[in-house]
Amino acid sequence: MSREDPQLKVRLPQELKDKITESASNLGRSINADVVARLEESFQSFTSNKIDFAHGYLIAFLRAQAAIYHAAIMDLGNAFQKEPFPDLLHEQTRYKILFNEINKLIKSLEEKLLPFDSADNKDAILELLNNPKNLEE
Repeated sequence: MSREDPQLKVRLPQELKDKITESASNLGRSINADVVARLEESFQSFTSNKIDFAHGYLIAFLRAQAAIYHAAIMDLGNAFQKEPFPDLLHEQTRYKILFNEINKLIKSLEEKLLPFDSADNKDAILELLNNPKNLEE
């Protein structure tokens, strides 16, 4: 950036200015560069950090779902021991299949999951995600 670039005077709470100053210092850049970088990032729909967060969130969601299936399997097993209805056994089998499949999916995602920043085609993917019009071409 140069001194010829447009300038903007902004009022902000002291606490926020202190946070920006600390962030800039930690990242080894000027306060101006920190503010500009933060503003530019806010206009991007998808960023590497957001994609990594989404991957982690997906795995956490799948683990929670697996826990629900496991609890259902246990409850159905206990109910079957008390009253051995074939429908209970059938339902338990369905949950076991779902539980096994979701665990395979979790394992597959964990094995393939790398931080998005290390993706070879990171810039191309972000460009497509942030500019969906490019998908139509």
